[in-house]
Amino acid sequence: MGTAVLVAVILIWIIKDTSRRGANTLVWSVFTVVGLGLLPLIVYFLVRDPLTLDDHMADKLNNDVLKLERSYYAFLMDEQDRKCPVCGHEVKSRYRFCPACGNELHTVCPACGELMETNWKSCPHCGHKVEQPEVKGELV
Repeated sequence: MGTAVLVAVILIWIIKDTSRRGANTLVWSVFTVVGLGLLPLIVYFLVRDPLTLDDHMADKLNNDVLKLERSYYAFLMDEQDRKCPVCGHEVKSRYRFCPACGNELHTVCPACGELMETNWKSCPHCGHKVEQPEVKGELV
């Protein structure tokens, strides 16, 4: 009689805990009844997920918030004003040309059409190799 009560208590606890942790409740219930409670309880403690489903959801939400914050701060940093290397006029990072002197700040990748720095040798978006234009002129 005492063993049956102990198995029943362990069974109820395992059913509640497996449902909170996302484990297979039916398998653990059968294993608990067949194994008479104590051995399955020890095995369950060794193999169960240390986090509950709520813990996993909270971790996922925290990670999503961190990703959103990182992308927001990257957006803010990208929108900061910069200075044109030729005339020193303040320009936005998304500008292709300086509005004051017309200096080309960014070039367009011929393969994907994304903006890239004029001195880059390959596009960071698609990996296309960009040939640098040769400077033509006469030496005097």
